[in-house]
Amino acid sequence: MPADRHDLVRRAAGVDDAFPDESAVLAAWEKHREHLLAACPPGRRCWGWRIFDHTGSKLPWKGYDRERAINWRAGVLGAEEKTTLEAQWRRDFEAGRDLKWADVPRELVRQWRKAGGRNDQAVG
Repeated sequence: MPADRHDLVRRAAGVDDAFPDESAVLAAWEKHREHLLAACPPGRRCWGWRIFDHTGSKLPWKGYDRERAINWRAGVLGAEEKTTLEAQWRRDFEAGRDLKWADVPRELVRQWRKAGGRNDQAVG
């Protein structure tokens, strides 16, 4: 991993001395953006995306545990990513997993239950 890409990850973890100034951080983000976003699991976004790509957006940060449902609702996921994530959530639903822990949107759970699904786990 190139040093500046690594430093972007470190900065996200709270290490603020990796770059001389914000313009250097932005330059590193622009250079490594595609690679870093491609490395994100379905429904998730890395630090740089929130700071640079969605500055001033109405997307709330309510923590890692709620990130996927928030991004899903906001419509920021690509079509393939959305399909992958919904399939993963559906498997969680059908397996009877804790849906709040899995960050499954309430509206999907309601839809699946209405269609005859069986998961009775509470959804946050």
